[in-house]
Amino acid sequence: MTEQALRMLLALGGLALVGMLLFGIVPIRSDVSVLMADGADSDLPFLARALNEGPANRIVLIGVEPAAGSGEPADPAGLSRTVKATLLETGLFETVSNGEVGLDARDLRPFFDNRYRLNPPLAPESFSVAGLETAFDRLLQRLAGLDAPLVKTIMAADPTLRTLDVARHWASSGGARLRTGVWTDAAGRRALLVGVTRAAGYDLGVQEKMVGAVVSAVRKAEARYGSQTLILSGPPVIAVESKRLAEGESRRLMILSSILVVGFLVLAFRRVSFLPAVLIPIGCGFLAGAAAVGALFGQIHVTTLGFGATLIGVAVDYPLHLMGHSAPERRPVETARMISAALALGVLTSAIGFMPLALSTFPGVAQLGVFTVAGLLAAAAITRWGLPQLLPPPVGERRPAARGLREAADAFGQRCRLPAIVLGLVAAGYLAWLGDGLWTSDLTALSPIPEKLRSNDRLLRGDLNAVNPRYLMVITGTDAEAVLEKSEAVAPVLENALTGGKLTGFDMAAGYLPSAKRQAALLAALPEEVELRDRVARAMAGRPFRPGTFEPFIRAVAKAKADGPLRPGSLNDDVLTARIGGLLTGKARDRTQGLVMLHGSDAAAAAQEALDAAELNGIQVFDLKQETQTLLEDYRDETVSWALVGAALAVVVLFVALRNMRAVAGVAAPVAIALAVTAALTAALSGGLSLFNILALMIVGGLGIDYAVFLRRGEMAAAGEAIIRTHALRTVFVCMVTSLIVFSVMATAAIPILAQIGLPVAIGSVFSFVLAVAFVDRQPGSAT
Repeated sequence: MTEQALRMLLALGGLALVGMLLFGIVPIRSDVSVLMADGADSDLPFLARALNEGPANRIVLIGVEPAAGSGEPADPAGLSRTVKATLLETGLFETVSNGEVGLDARDLRPFFDNRYRLNPPLAPESFSVAGLETAFDRLLQRLAGLDAPLVKTIMAADPTLRTLDVARHWASSGGARLRTGVWTDAAGRRALLVGVTRAAGYDLGVQEKMVGAVVSAVRKAEARYGSQTLILSGPPVIAVESKRLAEGESRRLMILSSILVVGFLVLAFRRVSFLPAVLIPIGCGFLAGAAAVGALFGQIHVTTLGFGATLIGVAVDYPLHLMGHSAPERRPVETARMISAALALGVLTSAIGFMPLALSTFPGVAQLGVFTVAGLLAAAAITRWGLPQLLPPPVGERRPAARGLREAADAFGQRCRLPAIVLGLVAAGYLAWLGDGLWTSDLTALSPIPEKLRSNDRLLRGDLNAVNPRYLMVITGTDAEAVLEKSEAVAPVLENALTGGKLTGFDMAAGYLPSAKRQAALLAALPEEVELRDRVARAMAGRPFRPGTFEPFIRAVAKAKADGPLRPGSLNDDVLTARIGGLLTGKARDRTQGLVMLHGSDAAAAAQEALDAAELNGIQVFDLKQETQTLLEDYRDETVSWALVGAALAVVVLFVALRNMRAVAGVAAPVAIALAVTAALTAALSGGLSLFNILALMIVGGLGIDYAVFLRRGEMAAAGEAIIRTHALRTVFVCMVTSLIVFSVMATAAIPILAQIGLPVAIGSVFSFVLAVAFVDRQPGSAT
């Protein structure tokens, strides 16, 4: 092994070690709050965290039906109960519901223990003599029914069977169909279950085990119920499947692009020993960017890593320039010194162009700016001073095709400048003509979720009559009790709004757990022990109950009165906390917030109208789809604004360095035209530009500056150094083809975000090269 090879191996190993240490220290986040502006008065960041971390993000929707060709289901209820029991045994779920009230004391225990303090509202008249008589008659009927075993276990302490009423209220699914006691679809073929996982929705390691456990539970049930088809959805399932898609696509894209790029570079440079050298500046740039973001922000968002790594793709040109300008008569250190001015100008112009992003009020944009600037500077520095120490001296001339490329460029030359300017003006005119139609507002086009998963989600939510939490109301108070009291004031207003048809239902914590004040009032209205004992005795007259049968009932009512209200902080059962925890959030800025899920075609507008009519202030109503769209538009607009500032600063840097407006125009014009043409073509092909298209255009700008600067440097070489001009053109061509390969492959990605970056950069890299060749000023006698 040569000394250079050993150094290269040590450098790559050192990068891997530093990467493991860095990402072991710096946390990586994935929540949407990083996309929100700092200092905003809106509660959206807190709301996003509540939805991301609460039970709403831990819900799993499960559908099980006979496999195609296996006929009608023999026993969907039995199948449902078997799967439910198996899932609960795994310990991965807080709750698993299938529409039926539990048939054993364990399932009913939390409702039994708190039956006089939980909703539905307690009716004091049910404890009158007449009310008790009605309850005893109903009890006798139930003792002769199918659920007699369950009724017998609770009748002495709860002859009014309030426990079952409370359990049904808390287990309500919002309207799913019940057949043979469990939820099914309209045809009765598909058994439906809803689980709430113990682990957070974004804990993908545990959620992958959860998905496997559901599959295993269904396979186990097949031994008794025959072959089944499993349909899964819900945030944890979508997260797991999206991860699998991302990993699969990443492998495919990496393998395909690596094969094509390596093949092309070997063809261009006629050796493979330089390939590891390309990785070192890119790796150093990536780690430097990540370290800078971690140091300034304390964490890195996953989108910063993804898009930052893509932007660092501009830096792959730096080692290619070093190797492309190498010659047998020069050591790599001398080659690095020769191209240092052009390299410095290109990287400084690109870095300063990205630098204003670091000033954004959106943490996501700011992180992207810091990552890119630090990464580009580090990659350029390693290329200039580190990589030459690792490269072996070049051997022999390896560029037989370069002269033909040069002749083609000279033939194309300056004659195409005017058509290029006209093309740029046409593209700019088209973009201006589009106006607001330039931007796409289709959020589904940005979703990384495969269509099959979205279809499954719509299917199961339709079967369960469940809805995505698009419309939300946020009620704020000093503590949880204040939120419950405000919610109880809001509930009648929303009830009245149900008649309009736009609002069809709502779900709030106070619908399950009354405020302490209301509980205290209801408990106080219950009869005292002596009075209740007298009423029970009178109601039992003429009925076949032994004296003293309901003494546990009398003591239970007395105990409930003595214990007083049940408060949110006192809930110690998974069933209760799973329901309340998703609707009562933690404190934000010394406030507690309650979420009210609004259902209906235009629920947000109907709820806001009802609140305004009732003059209830301080309550916020959100249309999350509209809020998300507005958020992305604000993010996009600020990104564009800072990018334009960066472009202006980049022109200033070019002027300071070149000190000639003609030279500045020779570099800036092809970049500007390439951006306009790329933007116009992308908008025409994609139906508008998205946020990720904008980030792609920033990559195109970085590539265009690099191409134009290095071609200009080649043309500025002395007449006796014609070979340098040829090397510059050939190297820039290699850089362009490399980018074209990588981003063309990315454009085929099944993940929309990657495709929206890949297509514009693939288009832009070609136009950037062609236009840079057209606008470069050629020196007399430059043809070779």
